[in-house]
Amino acid sequence: MTGRTDRAQTRAGIRRLKALLPHGLLERGLGLYVGHRRRRARRPRRIAGILQTRDYTDACAAFDSLAALCDVTLVLDDNSATPFPFRDRCSEYVALRNRAGWNASANLTLLFYRACVHACDWIVTLEDDLLLSHQAQDRQTVADRIARAERRKLDIVFFRWRDLWDTEERYRTDGVFACKTFPFLRRNWFFDHAVSVVPPAHRLHASVYPENRIPRWEIDGEGVVYHAGCLTRELRQARVDKYRREDPDHRFQADYAYILDETGLETRAVPGEDLEILRRKFQRDRFTAARGPARDAGAG
Repeated sequence: MTGRTDRAQTRAGIRRLKALLPHGLLERGLGLYVGHRRRRARRPRRIAGILQTRDYTDACAAFDSLAALCDVTLVLDDNSATPFPFRDRCSEYVALRNRAGWNASANLTLLFYRACVHACDWIVTLEDDLLLSHQAQDRQTVADRIARAERRKLDIVFFRWRDLWDTEERYRTDGVFACKTFPFLRRNWFFDHAVSVVPPAHRLHASVYPENRIPRWEIDGEGVVYHAGCLTRELRQARVDKYRREDPDHRFQADYAYILDETGLETRAVPGEDLEILRRKFQRDRFTAARGPARDAGAG
């Protein structure tokens, strides 16, 4: 009975996905998937790097950081007013136009699907306001983590998330800020035999994954992503105002008002090896100018 239910859910999920995609696109992708399964044992592992962005500025060198870790780079440009500067260097570039709001879960589902078409088993995720620690600067470090994840039968490897606070030399550590994580590395769930697609409105800040399976995961003890989006008081206020305006009912994003509360504020110094990377890659003036109150929309 369970197998019959799983097959019914799979067929329903595929029907929903076909309704969202151009005619014939899903069939071509699934055809490539079948071929991939047959070749899987005979070929090296492939890694996709995915980035969803709006009005990319490269102030954190996110694209170059991502490209250094992966075989395939997939970029989804969600209604940018300015052209993505590295379009010609992407393995695939997807541009969305005329869609209201920012829907991170829907974007991720599309990027995971395109990674499946490119026969990529594992996916590295980065955002355009994140910088990686020194433990994630080359492809071998990613390959080593994938090998460990496969041995342990893991689906997601989380990095610690550090919000840079008032200066790129320190990050906030009190309360919830000490507990944040980021899904840096994920198994491509489009190769799961029981794949299903969950409507994004039903998946607030949850990982993109088949609804009838619970992923196995762990938090990497060394990897860190540094978030520049809360660097200054002005950036924090702009972030809260943006989501209050675009998503007042918090259907797609949590209420970010907590980032304005500095009660019990504690910070810690960025380690020296990471600080060297931040100083080399992070362009603070360019970032704050692009992300200030005048910026109308963008990624989380």
